Amino acid sequence: MIGHDRARKLAAPALLFALSACGCGTDVAQTAVRGAELPEPLDCSPPSVPARLPDDNHFGGGASASNWELATGAYGPDQGPGIGVAALDAYRLFVNGHLLATGTASLVPTFVPLTLLPGDNVIAVVVSAEARPPALLAELDELERTYGSDAHWKVTTNPPLDFAEPSSDDTLWDSAIDRGAPEASPGCAVDAGLPSGADAHFISTAGPGTAVFRLDVRIAPVGFAADTTGGGDAEPVLASTPDELLNAVKSDDPKVVIVPEGVLDTRRTGSDVTETVACPTPCSDDASKLTYNLLPDDKTCDVDTVPATRDERRIKLGSNTTLVGLGRGALLFGGSLDIDGTKNVIVRNLALYGVNPKLIEAGDGITIDGADGVWVDHATFNLISDGFIDSTTSSQNLTFSWIKNDGTNLDACNERHPRSNELSDTTATIHHTLWEHVDGRAPLSTHSNSRVHLFDNVVNDDVDYAVGSSCEAEVLLEESTFEHVKYPTAKFPCTEGSADYGFIDAAGHGNVYGPDVGRHRLDDTDAAEPADAASVAPVTYPYLQALDPASKASLLVPVWAGAGGHWPLPLAVP
Repeated sequence: MIGHDRARKLAAPALLFALSACGCGTDVAQTAVRGAELPEPLDCSPPSVPARLPDDNHFGGGASASNWELATGAYGPDQGPGIGVAALDAYRLFVNGHLLATGTASLVPTFVPLTLLPGDNVIAVVVSAEARPPALLAELDELERTYGSDAHWKVTTNPPLDFAEPSSDDTLWDSAIDRGAPEASPGCAVDAGLPSGADAHFISTAGPGTAVFRLDVRIAPVGFAADTTGGGDAEPVLASTPDELLNAVKSDDPKVVIVPEGVLDTRRTGSDVTETVACPTPCSDDASKLTYNLLPDDKTCDVDTVPATRDERRIKLGSNTTLVGLGRGALLFGGSLDIDGTKNVIVRNLALYGVNPKLIEAGDGITIDGADGVWVDHATFNLISDGFIDSTTSSQNLTFSWIKNDGTNLDACNERHPRSNELSDTTATIHHTLWEHVDGRAPLSTHSNSRVHLFDNVVNDDVDYAVGSSCEAEVLLEESTFEHVKYPTAKFPCTEGSADYGFIDAAGHGNVYGPDVGRHRLDDTDAAEPADAASVAPVTYPYLQALDPASKASLLVPVWAGAGGHWPLPLAVP
């Protein structure tokens, strides 16, 4: 996600302390006062006359409060994504042209749950004060970062009528005056109602009157999928049932589909459930434990097969689709997304889990096959029969970001998921992603058309290899952290005895190998950290603004990755 150039701030105080101790704190939490000079204190005394807002249409007069579906949620500050505001003295809060809140009580905060869609978003706040400069304190909590009010906000006292729309041009607006943190001005402390630990500063104009403060927030992918726009600015459609979801996403017309926060049971029922057979297979770590594998057509079972059922629902996404879960995330139990031969797809803030977890090879979390332009962001995977995300057939221009891959599965061998992610003949960027409690493939890249760029990822508790490359696939691995991993990287050929190994360029790229991490592997032999720079094509897209040092990413990723970001809902079984 790209916004303005303020660094991401951690809301958790313990993490903030840890980052400061490692020398990273100045990137994450700003000091109390920006700039060399102390700002002039604000006058925060109660106004002598009741605060009021102008009726002028240029300041949002006449606008009606919006029942916008993207500004809903049964939670308060510190419990989910949203925006908190307080003002001297009266304010109107707009997001993307929708009036979400109005207040005329000076310094009384308001919090609005809020889900921002990919693309361009605008926070615009009208603030009015008759006897002093209008001042705003605002904190936007998004899925992996926060935006506190500061001098990056723009301000004008002569706004156009469309000032609250993303299409409105604010390039000639002034920079807001940064008046410092609330404690910098006596009597300006704000009671509970803003996110705790907020890094917001009061911002103001120079003189009294009414002004509009505005922040542009762009949510967009980094990496191979940088040009992916999904459904663009199509009017959002709410899908609250499995049938509504299936129908809403299937066409190739531009569309934005939003799914309510919470659990949606998408499993097939009744006569739609598929009857099949599985091959009982003993686990290598415990021969008394069996897994139940579905067999490809060219394989047979050495013992009698047993009956099995499949109840996952495959949800086919058409081209030009944006699919977003609201608030703290939409949890699709038994749902498997199918991105087959389609283009320009965005999936964000979803959890996919409970896909035939007692079987092996019975459905992915997301299947990508022959697709072009796919961004999956802030997704959680757990209890998946096959791959969390598997990509095949020359899929290209993919980005997976801020993903939580939880391989915990008591029905699997080693009680860990054995499939994770496989990328075959695929170009993909994976960053700020967590793999934990897995059994290999974190991720595996195969075949010569694969170019995979990995940065700022964390792999923890992997009883086999993490980053694998085979069949001349090319992998660039940067600023990633490995802990409790048997083999952090592994290169092997397509077939036993052949020489078509994969390529990994890792050495010298800031990767960290923590406690209980084994050696790298070349086929079945211990090896040094791979340094195949000459065999891995360089990355030519811009990404350095999103690149964190591994020491910082190792703290950020476990907290902010996955559906709901810092505020994940439990993956409840319906």
